[in-house]
Amino acid sequence: MDNLISKALKKQIRKWQWYSIVAPIGFLAASSIIYFTYNTPFNFLFYTAVFIFAVTCIVWWHWCLITMGTMLQIMNATDEHFDAVSRELELLRKEIKDSRKKTFNLFDN
Repeated sequence: MDNLISKALKKQIRKWQWYSIVAPIGFLAASSIIYFTYNTPFNFLFYTAVFIFAVTCIVWWHWCLITMGTMLQIMNATDEHFDAVSRELELLRKEIKDSRKKTFNLFDN
């Protein structure tokens, strides 16, 4: 399951990377065309850019919070697995120690 989550996170990260490159270039190109072709006021384009930037920041912030929560769940699951493995290793060590004692006790008799 963790592998599926990490693949999904990688896919989302790639989308954010793509958006961070394409969105500014696309907006700059579109606003330049609108500004020079239709004589759109610069203030309108500026406030549109500020609005898009604000929405992007809010969406990205919430995505980061959700991603951090997911990563904490993965870390907790990993800690639980390590604890289980540690307990099993302790049992194995104890069994090996007990079997060595029994083996040496057989040779002593």
